[in-house]
Amino acid sequence: MPLTLQHLFPTSSLGFDSIGFLFGCGTSKGAGYPLMGELTKSVYSSLSSAEQQHIVDVFVSESVPYDLVAGQPDIENAIDIVVKHRLQSQKPHLTSLEASIRKHITDTILAVTSPRLDDHLVFLDSLSRIFSGRSSRIWIFTTNYDLLFELAAEKLKIRVLNGFSGIFSRFFDYDSLQLHIGHLSGSSFSPLNQLEIILVKLHGSISWYNSGIDIIETMIPQQAISRTMVLPQKTKIINTLERPYDSIFRYSSQILGTECKYLVSCGFGYRDQHIVDTLILPKLHKRDVRFFALFGEEPTWLSQLTSLVNFNYATPTKFVVDGSTTTEPIDSWRFDKFVKLFP
Repeated sequence: MPLTLQHLFPTSSLGFDSIGFLFGCGTSKGAGYPLMGELTKSVYSSLSSAEQQHIVDVFVSESVPYDLVAGQPDIENAIDIVVKHRLQSQKPHLTSLEASIRKHITDTILAVTSPRLDDHLVFLDSLSRIFSGRSSRIWIFTTNYDLLFELAAEKLKIRVLNGFSGIFSRFFDYDSLQLHIGHLSGSSFSPLNQLEIILVKLHGSISWYNSGIDIIETMIPQQAISRTMVLPQKTKIINTLERPYDSIFRYSSQILGTECKYLVSCGFGYRDQHIVDTLILPKLHKRDVRFFALFGEEPTWLSQLTSLVNFNYATPTKFVVDGSTTTEPIDSWRFDKFVKLFP
């Protein structure tokens, strides 16, 4: 018996309600964006020879095995090591090295100028057809910086709320995440009979900037102010305590288990421990959310969750639903296959 949509959302035969998705970099790979290994190699190769020597010196001083050509250690661990060494040594060139690494990460993402939208279009179009003719909203939580969902939704004329309001340079407005759009007749409010997507970008976006006064969103590159993104780093939880991420995580915690009761992850590697610890585990232990995780490979820590009755998962060789294991080849952990589960 193959994995079906009803395994992911058990109420799907009666209608899709209270559903959400958690997407990571695996959902952007098919569009042309790099995974962690490719990103690491790109950043290392973009550093100047002096910067490469500086980072090698840091690895040696910390007794960290390295191979820049092979992308070892990965950039997430590398930034942590550089930051730790910078704080301990207070050497100016390490401050410059950290800034250079962050710039090259951003440049690598921006280098994808014509991303492939096919899978995102199929996914959003399928959802739009499923919810056609009735007022519905779904939640997409993502750690990706790219604009794939925004671009696909625009092509399909699907309304997206992402926490920003305004016209040309939009400003972060927490309350906009909770808006309902519709018609008011006297004291009677009628939501629009169409799908609304609440796009929650947990680590920010290439279109977000920090002006020092406001967090703004614009497609026009800004030279005078810096982008605001939570870049790869093991200790990134510290960054999520700052504006606007404190509001974004607070909103996510409030929504999961209340309005969003069924969550499916795809392309999410679970390296982001702060997301697991602050958003997923508390809801699982309280049984507020039914969670289904699609893994490209079975993680070593999986046994910690398998005892939870509301946690289900699939690997390339099996899927486990409500404690029952079915041995079956699974390819739905790939986003291009995942989108085909939807009618």
